[in-house]
Amino acid sequence: MTGFLSRGVLVGDTRITVHDPSGRRPDRELDGVQKVHAVAPNIAIGFAGNIDAAMKTIGDARWNLKDIPEGAMLDQPSRFLIHWRRRLRWGWTNRLTDDERAGGLHLFYMCALPTEHPAFGRVVGWIVRSPEFEMERVPDGVARSIGSGSEIDEYVAELERISNERAGLHQFELSAWDHVGGPALPIQIAISDAIESCATPGISPHLVVCTVRWGEVRVGTNDREGLTDPTMTRTMPPIARNWAEWKAFKARHRLADTLALGQVVQADLR
Repeated sequence: MTGFLSRGVLVGDTRITVHDPSGRRPDRELDGVQKVHAVAPNIAIGFAGNIDAAMKTIGDARWNLKDIPEGAMLDQPSRFLIHWRRRLRWGWTNRLTDDERAGGLHLFYMCALPTEHPAFGRVVGWIVRSPEFEMERVPDGVARSIGSGSEIDEYVAELERISNERAGLHQFELSAWDHVGGPALPIQIAISDAIESCATPGISPHLVVCTVRWGEVRVGTNDREGLTDPTMTRTMPPIARNWAEWKAFKARHRLADTLALGQVVQADLR
């Protein structure tokens, strides 16, 4: 969700669905993949779809931004997306294998625009989807989603409620709430509660929570400690955060001959 005074909020779960193309083993679900990533000091990308393709894509974004001097930022981050999506489209067709394209790939691109005051600044977002990677602008102040959660009525309803109550979320942009991510706090609580009350295959209760603003992309989790009730404790499992860690994760779980998906759906639900 964008449209706040100072930042945008991007949330992703950690679950993948593992499919054996041979059909010898049933599908299974695993937690342990980070689907929201900082790629620059004012740009974050969330993904859904083929994990191999996604991890390579996130790495490609970082590689294309590597020449930016340390401490500097793109003052036209949307222009980067315009050019990078052409590279994505070409690479999707010419560089990835059929197995890496299986399941498709959706990306949520969120970026902060230049500002002279860190407490105020515009953040904008786009969704791009394989194979064409056309840019779909995310309206300001509207909570949008990609992936399998997009077709769960209860989750869609929660996003609509968050959008409708955006004015109330602005109070969390006061400096007193900055250390917990400002409006990311009530958003992550709302999404966590929706997942717990309506547990659905393919969706994990463990969330990576990211805030994006000019000069800072902050990545955290929705971990919590149950002080009086141990069942309320929620601790993020070890997660693969890049291509090297994903390869190690696949080896550890013997996924070399399987298809791993952070599932996507083709319906464009709002």
